[in-house]
Amino acid sequence: RHHCGFNVNNKSHKSNDPPPFVRWMKRQNSIVNTVLFSSPDGYKDSSSSSSTNDDNGKKNWRTAVTCNRDPTAALEELFTKASVSSSQNGRSLALLFVGPSHGPSFKDIAKEAAEKLGVQSTSIAIMGGGVIGGGQEVDAPPPTSSLKDEEGDDDGNADDASYSMSLLYGAIPSTAAATGFCVTNGGLPSSSSGGSMTKPPSYLLFADPWAPLEKIIESLEGKKQGEEEAKTFSPVIAGGISSPLLTPAGIVADNCDSTVALDGAALPRGSAVGISLTGSLGLQTIVAQGCRGVGPSFTVTSVASTEPGAGRGEDGMEKLQKGNVIMTLDNQPALELLQQVTERANDEDKTLLRSGWLLCGISEESASPPVEDTNIQAPRDFLIRQVVGLVPEPKAIVVGARVSVGDTFRFHVRAANTAKDDLKLMISRAKTERLFFSTGSSAGVPLAAVQVSCVGRGKGLYGRSNVDLEIIEELVDGAVAGSDDDDHDEEPPVAGFFANGEIGPVGLTGFGNDVSSGTFVHGFTTVVAVLSDFSEDKKKRGDTSSQPASSTFDDMEEDAWG
Repeated sequence: RHHCGFNVNNKSHKSNDPPPFVRWMKRQNSIVNTVLFSSPDGYKDSSSSSSTNDDNGKKNWRTAVTCNRDPTAALEELFTKASVSSSQNGRSLALLFVGPSHGPSFKDIAKEAAEKLGVQSTSIAIMGGGVIGGGQEVDAPPPTSSLKDEEGDDDGNADDASYSMSLLYGAIPSTAAATGFCVTNGGLPSSSSGGSMTKPPSYLLFADPWAPLEKIIESLEGKKQGEEEAKTFSPVIAGGISSPLLTPAGIVADNCDSTVALDGAALPRGSAVGISLTGSLGLQTIVAQGCRGVGPSFTVTSVASTEPGAGRGEDGMEKLQKGNVIMTLDNQPALELLQQVTERANDEDKTLLRSGWLLCGISEESASPPVEDTNIQAPRDFLIRQVVGLVPEPKAIVVGARVSVGDTFRFHVRAANTAKDDLKLMISRAKTERLFFSTGSSAGVPLAAVQVSCVGRGKGLYGRSNVDLEIIEELVDGAVAGSDDDDHDEEPPVAGFFANGEIGPVGLTGFGNDVSSGTFVHGFTTVVAVLSDFSEDKKKRGDTSSQPASSTFDDMEEDAWG
């Protein structure tokens, strides 16, 4: 049984010459029991392999989607559409996204996919509330009957949107490495020093809802280092939290405990998997919000906590510097301010606030100075969190996060127009930064993109599918446009899933700067992780995105912000 622990004395690696990261870890005398970057089937390093990149610029990253009920037939369909072969030359990376109704078969699906891919490919499988790929967003909820009868109706091969799967597959450049790692049994990874010391690694990270995600992120960011050193080597991290299949009662369905897998090995609850990208391969990320602010911003002036062990005061809660209960905003009871904001809101916002769409935004920035129109705010990137409860006495608000005294707070509502316009704005900004930073270390050539959208977006938010995907495809259209084949009708290589939480920095990262602003778990957002090749030979050939830059000053709705 694999436990994702890396034994520094293990001699059974597939290569006689251990990869650079392993040699570095040996020099550091790492503790044997610490969980490090390792695949359950052995350490797979792609840095020494030949690449299958086409020097003529042909696209080698592909995506496909299927809604076949039969897992084996679904995988066969995906691999055929994406032209996947276990006999390919060079190293490759495969990301498999599995829809909710395939939950009981997830372990078998992950294992079979890894066997079909072969030892040359590093593979990750993640279960989502829906999948994205092949030019489609498929986010249909599983029918109740699928929980009672896993085989479905008499036609076991009939398509069903909840039995969705998607695949993102491509070759790893010869100048790069994509190394799988996993975290389980309470262990933590260590930040990698692979690649150039002037360019930190990037990580794709996917966790189940029970994993110690904050601790994992802190470990990857190297928070234990000195402040200056940690800032210098701050990596770009992007991904999401898996969505297990739930029963109508809201509990995890039987035989659906595993929702993440690495190289065919499905992991138990509390696990995370990821890909460490080093060398010339890295990430450029976009995080687009899905909510609109209502009313002014406030400063958090006192908080309390309902968490075990926090202590209790006369009101049943101890006042702290950090907690999940907001007692006062601008030294006024938080619940009173919510009532004031609701009374002053327009009719549309009042309806949203009173219909259960109340959210909140948290920012460590100081609050904006007052203005005459309290609905006008300076652009700000908030971390969106749910309001999970109201306390009549002492007129407090309970939120789904720990908030610090001094943070900026603003009430929000979920809004389709804001979600769409913010994503458009962020894509425009990214394309513009790509144009002006087309040389130097930030001149990445887009190969493919991973889209991680909140389960609250998609068709449920917009009323139709593919809204976010169609906007995101503009960012990697060059990966298809570079093909010399006039007959190609392939979709831009974008794939992903609908997540329980989205992982990424704030705003844009990697398009004009290498250092991340930090990694957060978001809500109601879409995170886009663009896999980019930063190798010099790509840039010298002029192999950059063919997309022209578009103005970031296009007319937008009044509530658009970024």
